[in-house]
Amino acid sequence: MASRKVPPSGQSRTAEEHAVQVVEGMIQADQLDDQASYLSRGRSLKDLPTPDLQQRWASAFRDMVREQSPQNTVALSDAGAELLLRGLEPDAALVQAELAQVRAMIEQTERTHPDGDPAILEAIESHLRRVNSHTN
Repeated sequence: MASRKVPPSGQSRTAEEHAVQVVEGMIQADQLDDQASYLSRGRSLKDLPTPDLQQRWASAFRDMVREQSPQNTVALSDAGAELLLRGLEPDAALVQAELAQVRAMIEQTERTHPDGDPAILEAIESHLRRVNSHTN
């Protein structure tokens, strides 16, 4: 995950930049928690060939978009943790339709909750753009 540059002293960050940093920090913390949890359960996917692991991650992502259950959360977290332990990013090209669904949900949230924090929503969208950029 790319890190953001800190503004030179005397310059303040915009609300959007701050929100992006907060969301990125939360994502990184979640990834570390996922890795620790996955490792504590014995790293069950370590012998899975990388193409199969990418497919497992994509399938778990699709399942998670359809239904956010504890089982789907663990499956997605474990596949993502194994990829990160291998120094790889998930292949977002495998889930383009689902990423579009997530973007549509974000846009719907923006429309239905106009008092929501647009900087946080933009930070999430920024993260999705970075995930998508790994496919190009």
